[in-house]
Amino acid sequence: MQTKHTAENTEASAVKVTRKINPLSISKRYLKNEDENAHSENVILLAEAFGTQEDISISKSILELHYELNHMPYPLSKIRGVIHNRLYAVMIDACKREESK
Repeated sequence: MQTKHTAENTEASAVKVTRKINPLSISKRYLKNEDENAHSENVILLAEAFGTQEDISISKSILELHYELNHMPYPLSKIRGVIHNRLYAVMIDACKREESK
């Protein structure tokens, strides 16, 4: 059975993936991607750096569907937005901590 992913159930219900990352370098890559309108790629970047395995999986699936359909359907955009907003806040907090060291 396949799980239906909605904006409501994408809140980090899975175990956090732990990696040693430099949030400032992630932020720099994030800004470069934004300049190139690579929004789905940025959600994957954030998920891989700050999210759970579920965030990564959902984000990659959204990007695959985006490419397959050649557009971003609104429901996918909403799910992507929920993941993005949550993980973007984590990145900003991590950058602030790194800069205060």
